[in-house]
Amino acid sequence: MFTVAVHYMPNEQIVRLTTFGTLDLEASRELVATGKTAAVQYSTTRCLVDHRSVELKLRLMDVQDVPLIEQQGGVDTDFSIALLHNGTGRAKELFAFLDDLSQIQHGPRRVFIDETEAIGWLISRPARPA
Repeated sequence: MFTVAVHYMPNEQIVRLTTFGTLDLEASRELVATGKTAAVQYSTTRCLVDHRSVELKLRLMDVQDVPLIEQQGGVDTDFSIALLHNGTGRAKELFAFLDDLSQIQHGPRRVFIDETEAIGWLISRPARPA
């Protein structure tokens, strides 16, 4: 089972999405839809996605599909997405690959272990209406 808790941080203009349960490709699609809806609702393109409490059921091949899933869900390069993970070996492997992929494709996301750094990066990004 996969769930997402949505919280808006008004001072920072950040939508915080905290995930629980099992993260796989189907859950990624659900997360993108939830995040896009919240971004439109709060009129921001800054998103903090906290995956520190989720069980990862993704292969590297699956992670390669994340940018396409985001694009299909209406998340474009105007968005700034900070991804938090728990630093386990598997999380490091998957999120480092996603971070590299994002850098190559000039994507809107960066990967962090430290929440303060993630929020700082988001604040440094332009706040645009979604």
